[in-house]
Amino acid sequence: MCSEKYLDKINEAYYSPVNADGSNVYRERVHWVCNQVTGSTVLDIGCSQGIVSLLLGREAKQVVGIDVAEESIEYAQEALLKEDKSVRGCVSFECVNMFNFSSDTLFDSVILSEVLEHLSNPEAAIEAASKLVEQNGTLVCTVPYGVNDWPDHRRTYYVFDIVRQLEEKFEVMEIQMLNRWLGLVCRPRNPESKHIDFNTRLPEFEDYFLRHERTYISTALQLRKSIRSQKKQIEQLKEKIEQIKQLQADEIEQVQQISSREADLLSQLSAANAETFQRQIAEKNTQILLYEKQVSEKEEQIRGCEKQFSETKIDIESLELQIQELKNQLYDVNRELYKKDLQLETAEGTFVHMLATLKTSVEITKKRTIEETKKLKQQLVVQSGETKKLKQQIAILKKDLLASSEENRNQQNLIKKIRKSFRYRIGEKVILTLKNPLRLLLWPYWAFGMVRSLLKKKKQKRKK
Repeated sequence: MCSEKYLDKINEAYYSPVNADGSNVYRERVHWVCNQVTGSTVLDIGCSQGIVSLLLGREAKQVVGIDVAEESIEYAQEALLKEDKSVRGCVSFECVNMFNFSSDTLFDSVILSEVLEHLSNPEAAIEAASKLVEQNGTLVCTVPYGVNDWPDHRRTYYVFDIVRQLEEKFEVMEIQMLNRWLGLVCRPRNPESKHIDFNTRLPEFEDYFLRHERTYISTALQLRKSIRSQKKQIEQLKEKIEQIKQLQADEIEQVQQISSREADLLSQLSAANAETFQRQIAEKNTQILLYEKQVSEKEEQIRGCEKQFSETKIDIESLELQIQELKNQLYDVNRELYKKDLQLETAEGTFVHMLATLKTSVEITKKRTIEETKKLKQQLVVQSGETKKLKQQIAILKKDLLASSEENRNQQNLIKKIRKSFRYRIGEKVILTLKNPLRLLLWPYWAFGMVRSLLKKKKQKRKK
């Protein structure tokens, strides 16, 4: 969150021209934050001028942006009015402190971008964010990496500092270096989630720290070279000033000599040639005026040189202060590197211990697998004998099935013959009449039909 005195102008930085190498560190950081968001509802804490909220609203995310700076929220609302109607329906901005903000529903993603370094109690902000995110949601956090002496920054962050604060309520799933910033993706605490292996990421952090230190050293060398060149310029200006002062003194002596000669000539003048001498005196006066004009111009040049000298002196003092700051930063960097080396040594010790335990466990598992394979081979031999017996029993069963199938066929043929026989049909009719006595009326018709069928069969037999 930005204060009223030092407003964050992220929108101007996002839309500013790219560098000579085609990069824009602010644009890259904003895009990284947007890419880490999950779900459809987003809370952007410390939204500033609202660029992240607007970009997510263009992707149909339901976004609420909050900030304590009224000017930033007014700027964000004006920018929102310029967006399409669909975006205006997805994004809203509120001027409210995150500790006073309340919502009836939880959010799929919460963004804390450039917020924690401005707070004297960042743990309270992390706890407040944990109460606003879903259990399976995402917290996206960014902070400046290393020394960043912005006037309203309360603390300096390195990797383990921010991770230690976040791990009280969240699990850090990913860490990304974003030029001079750190980007972290977190989930609410869950024992089944996957943790970051810092032993594999430490070389990356150390390499980035080395490059960071290299840039400080190169800038210090460039500042020293510029100080040397400016000192040479100052010495040259001093020499020029001395030369100008010497010329000025010589001109003053010439003027004094001319005035003394003029006085001598005036004393020697007579009444006869007074007019000619007066003309010569006027000419001398004009020469004196020209000399005085040249002297004033030289004095102005001397003032300009003195002004340049004072400005270069101020620049030298500012450069010396910058060098002192860089030395202090290098001292802090070396101290942090020493701490990281100690952490690496402890991590290496734990890693070696883990390797030894893994080797022993691998040997034990090998022995167990060998014993189990032997047992399995024995079981396979026993099962092969049992399978042979089963095959023999299956062959016997097949023969029995074939015999039983032939018997079934014979029985079915008998049943068909019985059903076609005269006695069966009479028995069937009797059973039907017992169930329904009215069927007795149909007996003459049935008897007539049966007699006719018997006569037909006898005729067919005689023909054959």
